[in-house]
Amino acid sequence: FRVRVVLTAHPTQFYPGSVLGINHDMSEAIAKNDFHTINEYIQQLGITPFFNKKQPTPYDEALNLMWYLENILYHSIGNIYNFIERDIFDHAYDGDNPFIELGFWPGGDRDGNPFVNAATTLKVAEALRSSITV
Repeated sequence: FRVRVVLTAHPTQFYPGSVLGINHDMSEAIAKNDFHTINEYIQQLGITPFFNKKQPTPYDEALNLMWYLENILYHSIGNIYNFIERDIFDHAYDGDNPFIELGFWPGGDRDGNPFVNAATTLKVAEALRSSITV
């Protein structure tokens, strides 16, 4: 079997970077059951704007999704592979048949989005390449 996760974007789906950062940090505090820190993050969220002042460009959308790739998905997928290799294949998985694939739609959605053009697609591709190789 194979799972293909394709990341898409829509301007109304994105919180500002400040909200994403607080959510990320709060998830770590929750994992540690650190009530005091969780409470501080909830208070921070209470005074942090949840809306962007302007609609993000397709490139902005891509950068926001790259944050999820770098901070959430890469680690999660690695953990899934480790679990399957260790507990299902009993350390015998050879890696020849990848069972998780990632797709990335922002910056390449030429299905009528008037704000996406070849220059946008190239700019997003370069940002993705840099994100993956760093």
